[in-house]
Amino acid sequence: ICVTSSAKVHVIVDLQGWHTATSGFHGLVAQRAFDSRSGGGKIPAAHESEIPLAGLFDIPSAPGAVAVNVTVTQPDNAGWLVAYPCGSARPLASTINFNAGDTVANLSISGLGTNGKLCLWSTAAVQVVIDTQGWYNP
Repeated sequence: ICVTSSAKVHVIVDLQGWHTATSGFHGLVAQRAFDSRSGGGKIPAAHESEIPLAGLFDIPSAPGAVAVNVTVTQPDNAGWLVAYPCGSARPLASTINFNAGDTVANLSISGLGTNGKLCLWSTAAVQVVIDTQGWYNP
Protein backbone atom coordinates (compact mmCIF):
# COMPACT_ATOMS: atom_id res chain seq x y z
CA ILE A 1 0.00 0.00 0.00
CA CYS A 2 1.24 3.49 -0.82
CA VAL A 3 -0.01 6.62 0.92
CA THR A 4 0.79 10.12 -0.32
CA SER A 5 -0.11 13.58 0.91
CA SER A 6 0.48 17.13 -0.29
CA ALA A 7 1.17 18.25 3.30
CA LYS A 8 2.67 16.81 6.48
CA VAL A 9 0.01 14.61 8.13
CA HIS A 10 -0.42 11.74 10.55
CA VAL A 11 -1.85 8.67 8.82
CA ILE A 12 -3.70 5.70 10.28
CA VAL A 13 -4.49 2.75 8.03
CA ASP A 14 -7.01 0.18 9.26
CA LEU A 15 -7.37 -3.17 7.50
CA GLN A 16 -11.07 -3.93 7.06
CA GLY A 17 -10.64 -7.19 5.17
CA TRP A 18 -9.39 -8.49 1.87
CA HIS A 19 -10.55 -10.18 -1.28
CA THR A 20 -9.18 -13.30 -2.87
CA ALA A 21 -8.94 -13.82 -6.62
CA THR A 22 -12.24 -15.75 -6.49
CA SER A 23 -14.19 -13.40 -4.19
CA GLY A 24 -16.12 -11.71 -6.99
CA PHE A 25 -14.71 -8.22 -6.33
CA HIS A 26 -13.47 -6.24 -9.32
CA GLY A 27 -11.26 -3.34 -8.27
CA LEU A 28 -11.19 -0.23 -10.44
CA VAL A 29 -8.82 2.68 -10.74
CA ALA A 30 -10.63 5.35 -8.74
CA GLN A 31 -12.62 7.69 -10.96
CA ARG A 32 -14.90 10.60 -10.12
CA ALA A 33 -18.49 9.51 -10.76
CA PHE A 34 -20.23 12.51 -9.16
CA ASP A 35 -19.23 15.92 -7.79
CA SER A 36 -22.00 18.27 -6.68
CA ARG A 37 -19.51 21.16 -6.72
CA SER A 38 -19.41 20.92 -10.54
CA GLY A 39 -22.54 22.90 -11.25
CA GLY A 40 -25.21 20.97 -9.37
CA GLY A 41 -24.83 22.71 -6.04
CA LYS A 42 -25.30 21.28 -2.58
CA ILE A 43 -27.50 18.27 -2.00
CA PRO A 44 -30.39 19.71 0.03
CA ALA A 45 -31.12 18.49 3.55
CA ALA A 46 -33.77 15.76 3.82
CA HIS A 47 -33.83 15.24 0.04
CA GLU A 48 -33.20 11.95 -1.78
CA SER A 49 -30.66 12.42 -4.58
CA GLU A 50 -30.18 9.70 -7.22
CA ILE A 51 -26.67 9.05 -8.56
CA PRO A 52 -26.47 6.79 -11.66
CA LEU A 53 -23.48 4.43 -11.40
CA ALA A 54 -24.36 1.32 -13.46
CA GLY A 55 -22.53 1.39 -16.78
CA LEU A 56 -19.87 3.90 -15.64
CA PHE A 57 -16.15 3.03 -15.66
CA ASP A 58 -16.63 -0.70 -16.37
CA ILE A 59 -19.33 -1.11 -13.68
CA PRO A 60 -21.84 -3.52 -15.23
CA SER A 61 -25.53 -2.71 -15.64
CA ALA A 62 -26.52 -4.89 -12.66
CA PRO A 63 -23.61 -5.44 -10.22
CA GLY A 64 -24.16 -7.19 -6.91
CA ALA A 65 -22.83 -4.07 -5.16
CA VAL A 66 -20.45 -1.18 -5.72
CA ALA A 67 -17.57 0.11 -3.63
CA VAL A 68 -17.41 3.91 -3.60
CA ASN A 69 -15.59 6.56 -1.64
CA VAL A 70 -18.12 9.12 -0.37
CA THR A 71 -16.75 12.57 0.51
CA VAL A 72 -18.84 15.26 2.19
CA THR A 73 -17.56 18.83 2.14
CA GLN A 74 -18.90 22.26 3.07
CA PRO A 75 -21.87 21.04 5.16
CA ASP A 76 -24.08 23.85 6.43
CA ASN A 77 -24.57 22.11 9.80
CA ALA A 78 -23.43 19.03 11.70
CA GLY A 79 -25.22 15.89 10.60
CA TRP A 80 -24.95 12.63 8.71
CA LEU A 81 -25.42 11.22 5.22
CA VAL A 82 -26.48 7.77 4.12
CA ALA A 83 -25.89 6.03 0.76
CA TYR A 84 -28.24 3.18 -0.21
CA PRO A 85 -29.87 1.47 -3.21
CA CYS A 86 -32.53 3.72 -4.76
CA GLY A 87 -36.02 2.27 -4.39
CA SER A 88 -35.26 0.61 -1.05
CA ALA A 89 -35.99 1.85 2.45
CA ARG A 90 -33.49 4.39 3.76
CA PRO A 91 -31.24 2.67 6.35
CA LEU A 92 -31.15 3.91 9.92
CA ALA A 93 -27.33 3.74 10.08
CA SER A 94 -25.27 6.56 8.57
CA THR A 95 -22.58 6.18 5.92
CA ILE A 96 -20.71 9.28 7.04
CA ASN A 97 -20.98 11.76 9.94
CA PHE A 98 -19.77 15.37 9.84
CA ASN A 99 -19.64 18.73 11.61
CA ALA A 100 -20.40 22.10 10.00
CA GLY A 101 -17.66 23.02 7.54
CA ASP A 102 -15.94 19.59 7.66
CA THR A 103 -14.49 17.67 4.75
CA VAL A 104 -14.69 13.94 5.55
CA ALA A 105 -14.63 10.75 3.51
CA ASN A 106 -15.67 7.13 4.01
CA LEU A 107 -15.67 3.95 1.95
CA SER A 108 -19.16 2.60 1.32
CA ILE A 109 -20.26 -0.72 -0.17
CA SER A 110 -23.84 -0.64 -1.37
CA GLY A 111 -26.16 -2.29 -3.81
CA LEU A 112 -27.57 -0.22 -6.65
CA GLY A 113 -31.29 0.20 -6.88
CA THR A 114 -33.75 1.44 -9.44
CA ASN A 115 -32.09 1.79 -12.85
CA GLY A 116 -28.59 1.23 -11.40
CA LYS A 117 -28.67 4.22 -9.08
CA LEU A 118 -27.20 4.95 -5.66
CA CYS A 119 -29.33 7.23 -3.48
CA LEU A 120 -27.97 9.82 -1.04
CA TRP A 121 -29.88 11.44 1.83
CA SER A 122 -28.41 13.93 4.29
CA THR A 123 -29.61 15.70 7.42
CA ALA A 124 -27.84 18.91 6.29
CA ALA A 125 -27.16 20.59 2.94
CA VAL A 126 -23.76 19.31 1.72
CA GLN A 127 -21.47 19.09 -1.26
CA VAL A 128 -20.83 15.43 -2.11
CA VAL A 129 -18.14 13.69 -4.16
CA ILE A 130 -18.46 10.02 -5.20
CA ASP A 131 -15.38 8.15 -6.48
CA THR A 132 -15.75 4.61 -7.78
CA GLN A 133 -13.49 1.95 -6.24
CA GLY A 134 -14.89 -1.32 -7.63
CA TRP A 135 -17.87 -3.62 -7.94
CA TYR A 136 -19.02 -7.10 -6.89
CA ASN A 137 -20.48 -9.93 -8.95
CA PRO A 138 -24.29 -10.23 -8.76
